[in-house]
Amino acid sequence: MGHQIQCTLWQHTEGLLTVIRGGERLPLRVLRSVECREKVRAVSAMPPRTVFSNAPCEEVRGMMRLAAQIGTGERLYEELLAEEVPLVWGGKTGTTHKPPKTACAHIELACAEENVERRKNGQPLLNCTKEGSVGTPPHSRDCYTASMMAFGSVGDPRGSLPLAGEEHEVMVFIVVEEPRGSKYYGSQIAGPATMAVLREALKLTRDGQPLVASHSSDPFTLNVPKAITQELSEDPAHEIPSEDKESGR
Repeated sequence: MGHQIQCTLWQHTEGLLTVIRGGERLPLRVLRSVECREKVRAVSAMPPRTVFSNAPCEEVRGMMRLAAQIGTGERLYEELLAEEVPLVWGGKTGTTHKPPKTACAHIELACAEENVERRKNGQPLLNCTKEGSVGTPPHSRDCYTASMMAFGSVGDPRGSLPLAGEEHEVMVFIVVEEPRGSKYYGSQIAGPATMAVLREALKLTRDGQPLVASHSSDPFTLNVPKAITQELSEDPAHEIPSEDKESGR
């Protein structure tokens, strides 16, 4: 991941998923149907099509398995082994250092809040993009984006990955903008939440509590662990910890 070509999170996710599926591109969608007054209208999905050959995709899947076992995901892998979680998975972590003069979201949010008050008081508004640039006083620290993608299925945690399409697999991709504590690596910040959601999606846990492993006929049913959501507010500006408080997210 690191410094890369510009793309949206949606495009990034679809590209990763194409490799995980063995080269078959299946366009992502948010809705399966729309209901109104007892009428249901299905939202048609575009048919999948092969854009990569299977062999290199399987090779990349194997690399992602190694990344979990002996790479940047090793700590998470060992923790799951210690808990005897029946999950066979692979993944890729990402730590992106935002280059100088790149707008930092937490400063832009603070600027936007100040503009609300300025508008009320009839004062001129600030240029929040300029205010959010790295190095703008009094802001002097670097900003990062931490991420992790993991995919897996229920199985022998010490075994090999199944081939693409052999088992019911789920992929989770979490991106954290500008963690404010001393930690900023993808495995440290996004890793725990990624693995918690993956376990929940595969019915290995319910509300974060272990369950007997079972396959689900509905891969879209998902209960996000309470530990992830219990401290969140509706206003993203309130989720930014202070400079002197280390963030575990």
